[in-house]
Amino acid sequence: MLFLGWNDLMKDSPRAQTHAAPLSAFWRAIDDLWLVRGLRKLLFFHLRARFGTPGTGPEGETGRFSGFRPDYFESNLHQLITATRTAGARPLLVTLPHSLRRELGPMDLIEPPRQYPYFHGGNALGDFVDLIDRYNEAIRRVAKAEAVPVADLAARFDRMTRKEVYFLDTMHPNRRGNDLIAEVLERTLREQGMLERSTGTAGVGREE
Repeated sequence: MLFLGWNDLMKDSPRAQTHAAPLSAFWRAIDDLWLVRGLRKLLFFHLRARFGTPGTGPEGETGRFSGFRPDYFESNLHQLITATRTAGARPLLVTLPHSLRRELGPMDLIEPPRQYPYFHGGNALGDFVDLIDRYNEAIRRVAKAEAVPVADLAARFDRMTRKEVYFLDTMHPNRRGNDLIAEVLERTLREQGMLERSTGTAGVGREE
């Protein structure tokens, strides 16, 4: 089971993840420096959250990530699938669920508390949702190209009207969220013939 992407979209500048960006190789080298990562976390994770307000509504929808494609993330996924198959295992990809909705206002973002990417422009709500959507599209695109099944957690949570009650913050689920994730994973594994027998947990975590 391959569930990854949060560190890529949270900590790596989009300029380093796409072939379309000028000097993308340079920005990837910068992203790999621990000093840069530490300074980014201090500036954007701690200080920005303390003194800045996330952009919501029209102010949070600049469209900067509407056409973004995380090329290097996709390439890594292809390589991981190849390595998984070489090891004799069957890969399963998992999309990235989160607690955000475009229509949230500033007060809605207080509880549960949200974290935003460690780079400039990442704290606009609509843009952040766009960025997550682009990574989930990449996961689905790779799965289709590689004929690999997907446990689409993002789609399952996005169907809920109040999905924030299943999360501790932006992306970490609480106990109810973990129950729902377990339900989706079990169903997908069973449908794909990747479970030897039923564990009897069907129905756990359904929205009330």
